[in-house]
Amino acid sequence: MRIFLAMAALITLSGCQKDFDDQYAETEQKLKAQAEQLDKEMAKEAAKESSRAGENP
Repeated sequence: MRIFLAMAALITLSGCQKDFDDQYAETEQKLKAQAEQLDKEMAKEAAKESSRAGENP
């Protein structure tokens, strides 16, 4: 009986690990996309600032 319970616990934990890995990968992908978007926005703002600085020497 103890062996059965131990095996059931291991199977449950391994299933949770897969879910965690999937969630981690999904979250990582979302964060990378957000970081890329922020980088693009920052580059646009930097370009605007540099063009403004060039207009008013």
